[in-house]
Amino acid sequence: MIATQFDIAVVGSTPLAMLLAGLLAGQHRRRVIQVGERQSGLRLPRGFDLSAGALTRPETWALLDQTVPETLRTISKAAGRESWSRANPLFISEEPEGVAALDHIRHIAQGFGHEVEPVPLSSLRGSQQGWILRDVALLHRPGLQPGLASWGAAQGVAYLEASLAHISVDGDGGGTLWSEEWQARANHLVLADDEAILGNVPPAELATFAALRPRATLLLRALPQLAAPLVLQLDRDMVVVQTAGGGVSGVGDGGVDELAPSLRQVTGPQSGWVQVGQARYHAVAGPDSAPLVGRISQTGPTILAGLGTAGAFLAPAFARWLAGVARPQEASWIEARTPARSTQSSVVTEFGAAALEATS
Repeated sequence: MIATQFDIAVVGSTPLAMLLAGLLAGQHRRRVIQVGERQSGLRLPRGFDLSAGALTRPETWALLDQTVPETLRTISKAAGRESWSRANPLFISEEPEGVAALDHIRHIAQGFGHEVEPVPLSSLRGSQQGWILRDVALLHRPGLQPGLASWGAAQGVAYLEASLAHISVDGDGGGTLWSEEWQARANHLVLADDEAILGNVPPAELATFAALRPRATLLLRALPQLAAPLVLQLDRDMVVVQTAGGGVSGVGDGGVDELAPSLRQVTGPQSGWVQVGQARYHAVAGPDSAPLVGRISQTGPTILAGLGTAGAFLAPAFARWLAGVARPQEASWIEARTPARSTQSSVVTEFGAAALEATS
């Protein structure tokens, strides 16, 4: 029988949620339970985890400079060096706003010592412009998840399968968790991915500080080699990954019908373009396209949303903040991105689609 009283319940199934739970239990000695899905890494991806991204804020690059090495050490110890690899993502855009953002991001990345490589126009399609960012860490979710689960258990994290769990959000930011045979109380509820937020925050309350972005995943059978095996397309906030077997996964804004033309711009109109899988869902984002980190009210649960590709690599900073020992740089970054911030004069606005769909 597992404990019935916890300091923190982390709800979510992503690498960020699993890392956060393990760090809080192991490094910060909190009583932690994670509510998640152990097999979520085997379904069609809803995101990819990179140690960089389409990030326009220098303070985010500065924070990642501190947390990426720490995260990779933890992951390598927990799940083995084969659970991540080095990649050289291609960043592209063809819309004027996206091209301007690309240039801005390139200068920031170079300013933080990252190697940026130009791409010959002959390698791109139509009016696309782009460049390659060298030596980025890419997490391999299917292989990573079992290792993180075992590591979390060794750190003392209790686990409750999401399909068997019920959660009641209490008025003090905590929550009651129960299944058919068991019940527990957590003093602090952390909703660490979109599904956790959408399943536990009423739509009317969510609409007061967030927007829903329709998203889709398309899986294609093997195609000829792409211009790069990992592509970030800013115009639709799309990530395209070509697997070792030649298949292609594309994750981006809009429904399947909107995403497919954008994906064709990356893959080309090849005769072998055959869709073999698809998924539709929603992502939670701030109206200014910046992350949402913090309590949703003075006494509400904590949410982590809108973090893009780099969220998992910020887990050490989030764990310290939740444990009350955040470094000044970390506390400043998080406090600026609270859900309670004003988006009328936002100082953390990111490039990207704002509210694509109302939450109500």
